[in-house]
Amino acid sequence: MACNLRRDPTGSCDFLGTSGQTVRITVKGLAPAVIFRASLNGTMLALSADRISTTLLIPAGGCAFVIQVTAAPGDRVDILEDCGGGQSQVLAQATAADPILGITICA
Repeated sequence: MACNLRRDPTGSCDFLGTSGQTVRITVKGLAPAVIFRASLNGTMLALSADRISTTLLIPAGGCAFVIQVTAAPGDRVDILEDCGGGQSQVLAQATAADPILGITICA
């Protein structure tokens, strides 16, 4: 299964997607890592019960996705798109020193 997000070669946005597509975001670190909070265009997103994933729907015109993770000191946490079928892609990386990331998606 293909991922719904692809890097924007123009640099206008971090990623390109298609309006109406659903994207599942997960986090993974060497030590246990969780999502503290996530938002899309300023609206808080629901988190999974174990706080390691959230889902967003790409709106027309694109969006700003902000995620804050809880990471162990010295650990690097991968922010992943779950592409299905056991496949994923790294969208960004967070650390305890830099736990809040913003990702822009153009649609």
